[in-house]
Amino acid sequence: MASRAQKLVWEERERQRKRQRKGKRAADTEDEQAQQEKERKAEEEERLKRQQEKRAKREQRKQEKMKEDEAMTPEVRERLRLLARYQAKALEAHNYLLLWKTDREAWKFKKHHQTFLLKHMFNPYVVDQMAFDILMEYIGGLQGRSVDATVKAAQTKLEEDEVQEEVLSDAEVVFNRFSEGKPFTEAVKAKFASTLTQLIHKRARSVLQVLL
Repeated sequence: MASRAQKLVWEERERQRKRQRKGKRAADTEDEQAQQEKERKAEEEERLKRQQEKRAKREQRKQEKMKEDEAMTPEVRERLRLLARYQAKALEAHNYLLLWKTDREAWKFKKHHQTFLLKHMFNPYVVDQMAFDILMEYIGGLQGRSVDATVKAAQTKLEEDEVQEEVLSDAEVVFNRFSEGKPFTEAVKAKFASTLTQLIHKRARSVLQVLL
């Protein structure tokens, strides 16, 4: 009888130990789940924080771009409106450069805009000084044949002593718009030609300084 009683006591103790172990495992599982939930919430908060920071940066870049647009648009639009043959392409190319400068994430490479800018970068009536300054940063990323062609174009401009008739024609159009009726005489044309030659040579040297 004593042996049976001891066995019953032992079995009861074993059942208690099992219940304790089970309870401990359940508690450990609850603690682990609580920890996982805590970590999940922390990760979610961090993710939301990063999203908010990205949105804030995008909004800041957007505001900066709007300020630049406001600063340049009236003058640029008026000048390019006069040069009707280039207006649409030039405005698109200007916006392409501004987007590259202010919002690189939204910017996408477009070959036709790059080609237009490189073709007309020595004409200040098509690519104004603000756009040209940004373009000098932009061409720092050119590679291969684009670099060779751009260097060759700049070297050619440095060797030229005469301004292309197309640029002088643009000068005349803009002059007539703002001259209050004064004629575009040969003397005025010669003065423009001299000033434009210096400006074109200066731009050519800037291009070579960036690419060589």
